[in-house]
Amino acid sequence: MLSDYRIAECECLFLLIDNDVIKDDLFNMLMMNLMENENECYIYISWLLGRWIHIRKHKFEVPSKQKKDVYCTNCGFSILISQNYCSNCGNVKYNRHINLSDVI
Repeated sequence: MLSDYRIAECECLFLLIDNDVIKDDLFNMLMMNLMENENECYIYISWLLGRWIHIRKHKFEVPSKQKKDVYCTNCGFSILISQNYCSNCGNVKYNRHINLSDVI
């Protein structure tokens, strides 16, 4: 577990890396050293680099609802959402939503 002091150090390193103060050569040496000696710091800085840079680059992107895979009820073959039939067995796909009161 990282102490508050180590977290602050990691965040300072992240800011230096993010603002291109630390160049590629030194960055690679730093990350290798952290991976060998300070594994928790390495994981935290890797997370910061992956997460916050992605959020900054896509700050106006609204998350969308992920579409679930649709499978044929007859053979279990994966069906594209845009298709109305299974290309494997020819079964017709129905997009009918049934209310709970209809089932009961």
